[in-house]
Amino acid sequence: MKTSRAQYTTEYVIVLGIAMTIIASALFYSLYFYTSYFSSSTSNQLSTAATQLVKAADYVSAQGINSKTLIAVTFPTLTVTSSFFCGQLVQIDSGHSSYIDRANVNISGLMPFNSGLYHAYVVYNGSMADVGINLPLSLVTGTFSYSSGSILYGINFLDRNGNSLPGVNFNISVYSGSGVYLASGTGTTSSSTYTGLISVPSGQSVYVIRIFPSTYQEFFSTCVFA
Repeated sequence: MKTSRAQYTTEYVIVLGIAMTIIASALFYSLYFYTSYFSSSTSNQLSTAATQLVKAADYVSAQGINSKTLIAVTFPTLTVTSSFFCGQLVQIDSGHSSYIDRANVNISGLMPFNSGLYHAYVVYNGSMADVGINLPLSLVTGTFSYSSGSILYGINFLDRNGNSLPGVNFNISVYSGSGVYLASGTGTTSSSTYTGLISVPSGQSVYVIRIFPSTYQEFFSTCVFA
């Protein structure tokens, strides 16, 4: 009787071990395929979004000053520190994957913090293709330049109707081309263009600028070449 009970216990442990192994394997492969699918889906979103923005920028620049085109863009959740417009480049990064595309014209503008489908537009101002999003903060326009260790800027936050948004608190941060933080400042807009300057270390060939309006789920990016 004791031998039979011991044999039963041993067989039970073996069967349980086999079952646990099968369950663990199933969970592993399910997680693996889900992760692979998620990564592939995100990568496709990144490349599609960047390509759409570049094609729209090229289109409006070919049409001439003040030309505008509307696009529907699906963004994943972005890694802000490595997603930006810089010169002719568009880089979109999700943390899991990244995609870079190049336009035929300089491009700058807004990207959203949150994932989703956005109705965006691109307008050509004669020298730059500006990317806007159909949200309460719709577009950021501005001038940026480097002079003797300082970034000089003038920015304007616009609503859907092209009117200036007053009372926008914002942070403006400057990074090197390799993503190293260099300097930042803050400001609050009134009813028109806000002007200011930020002291930055010299010796950089390019300065990446990001602007974060505090009450909006978007960020603006552009580049200044020294």
